[in-house]
Amino acid sequence: MRTWCKASGVYFQPYASARNEAAIKDVSPSTDAVIKRIAKKHGKSSHAVIYRYFLQSGDAIIPRSTNVLHLMENIANLKWTLTADEMKELSKLELVPEK
Repeated sequence: MRTWCKASGVYFQPYASARNEAAIKDVSPSTDAVIKRIAKKHGKSSHAVIYRYFLQSGDAIIPRSTNVLHLMENIANLKWTLTADEMKELSKLELVPEK
């Protein structure tokens, strides 16, 4: 979807995509392992890594939460960055649930 949006001049904007439990728990085991490894390195959650990836990719996100800790984490995502190598690695992953 992101590839099509970029090629078509459409702005990609996921809504609460990383907080959707299915979006996190149903990705392939190899994708999950990469996200968790990067999250551990930065001391962040898998959700934070996915949101940060979208932000650094130039996408807009609409994080949604009623949980104060999640809201704080969403704000803190503006204060750290993924490395160029991590961005490249994440860009090769399928960040949507398996069918």
